[in-house]
Amino acid sequence: ALGAVVASKPAMEAMIASPSALSAMVASEPVMQTIIGSSIALNAMVTSPVAMKAVAASSTAMTAVAASSTAMTAVAASSTAMAAIIGNSTALNAVVSSQTAMTAIAKAPVAMAAIWKNNTAVQKVQANSTAWATFTGASTSVMGKTVAILAGLNPDDYANMTTIAASSTAMAAVAASQTAMAAVAASTTAVSAMAASATAKAALLASSLVKVYSWSSSKWTANPLTAVSGKGLLLKIQITNNAGSWSLPGTNNHKVLLDGSAFTATNGHSTANIYQQSTNAVIDESVRRYNSSIQVYLYNATQITYIPC
Repeated sequence: ALGAVVASKPAMEAMIASPSALSAMVASEPVMQTIIGSSIALNAMVTSPVAMKAVAASSTAMTAVAASSTAMTAVAASSTAMAAIIGNSTALNAVVSSQTAMTAIAKAPVAMAAIWKNNTAVQKVQANSTAWATFTGASTSVMGKTVAILAGLNPDDYANMTTIAASSTAMAAVAASQTAMAAVAASTTAVSAMAASATAKAALLASSLVKVYSWSSSKWTANPLTAVSGKGLLLKIQITNNAGSWSLPGTNNHKVLLDGSAFTATNGHSTANIYQQSTNAVIDESVRRYNSSIQVYLYNATQITYIPC
C-alpha cells in the first residue's frame, strides 16, 4: 500500500493534507526511507510548506533526510524546504552536523543563498568548522549564482563568479548588498574573481559600503595599531602626504598587516616595510580578505580603503 502511495502525486498530497497521516509518516524511519526512494513522493514533500514543517520538527525524519544525498539534493534545491529547515533549530543542527547534507548545500545556489540571508543559520554553520569549510568552498559556478540571488539578480544570467565580476551591472548590485558582499568575502573563489577584474574593483571602490581609515598625524602610530577590527575586504592603500619628508622612493618602516601578516602589495613590495614612490602613491589596489584585523605602523598620512563584511 505504501508503495502505491509514494508512486502517486495525488495520494501523497492527500497524505500531506492529513495531519494524522503526515505525523505518522515523519515519525517512521522506514516510511521516510521509502519516501526518499521515490522522486514523486520526495518532490511532494520538499515543495510543501506543511510537509516540510513536519519533517523539520521530527528528529527521525531529519536524521533520514540529512543522511541521504538524494533527499538533501531535493531539499537544497527548494526554497520552501530550506525555509522550513532554517526555521527549526533541530533541523538546522542536523543539516550542519552532516557532511552529506552540507555537501548538497554547497552545490545548490538556492540553499546557499537561503543560509546567507539568515544570520542565525550563518552562525550555526560558522560554529562547525567542517560545515563552514564545505559551505565557503563552493565552486565558482555555485558562488556566482548565489551572489546573484543575494544581490537581487537573475542567477540564470550569470554562469560563475567570473561573469559576475566582469559585469558592471552585476557588480553595482553586488557592491550595494551587504549580504552579497559577506558571501563574497567568505569565499576564496569569489575574492579571487574580484581581484582579477578591473570592473569588479572599480565597483567595489564606488560602493556605498566602503569605509576609509585615515592617518594624518605627523607622528608614529602604535606598533602595531589595530586600525580595523572584524572581517572584510581591503581594497586600497594610498600614501596621501609625505609628512616625514623622507627621500623618496624608498622604504621607511611603514607597514600594513592583514590578520597580523604582511603581504606583497600591487607595487611589488612587501607591506612589512612599505616602499613609497611619491606622495599620493598607490601602494596596493586589489581585493584582499581579512578575517580579524587590519593593523598599521604609520607616520606619513595614509588612507586605507576597505569594506567591512
